[in-house]
Amino acid sequence: MYEIEVKAWDTETEKTEQIVSSFAEYKGFFDKTDVYYEQKTQPKQNIRLRFEKAFLENNLIAEKNLVTFKQKELFENGIEVSKETEFEVSDKNAFFNMLENIGFEFSIKKHKKVKSYSYKEFCIELVEIENLGNFIEIETIQPDESAETIEKSQCAIFEILDKCNIPKENIEKRYYLELLKAAQR
Repeated sequence: MYEIEVKAWDTETEKTEQIVSSFAEYKGFFDKTDVYYEQKTQPKQNIRLRFEKAFLENNLIAEKNLVTFKQKELFENGIEVSKETEFEVSDKNAFFNMLENIGFEFSIKKHKKVKSYSYKEFCIELVEIENLGNFIEIETIQPDESAETIEKSQCAIFEILDKCNIPKENIEKRYYLELLKAAQR
């Protein structure tokens, strides 16, 4: 499966939330802490371990530890296409030890608070990232990465951005890891 998404800076979070909630179904609040490990040798690869807590009406409804490996391609217009491999892990410390023993080292940590919505086949997330700011993420999962699929998804994503009054100039074309590393300097 392929994740096709875009992220954009959200400079009017309250207004955006009002707009999104007027047409999309609220799915809940998520607290996500991502710990990234990077391969020491070339080609550099990242593996993410996410600690995720899901809440609905202020009640914790689920907790899980998800490992994610992505093969990404970022297009000039900010659309990101990722082939994603994801699975749960029960012992995070054993997983970290394994990563270090096979040549990975700690890279960076990202904490984000997410209000998640569903609209058609799209997930819309209103995201606050610690030490970075507020974003809107719009994504869809598709069975392939053909040019036709990407084009169709891209058009729909841009329509949703427009519906949310988010200008295309707000699209962030860098990965979160790049932004976080730049913010640390």
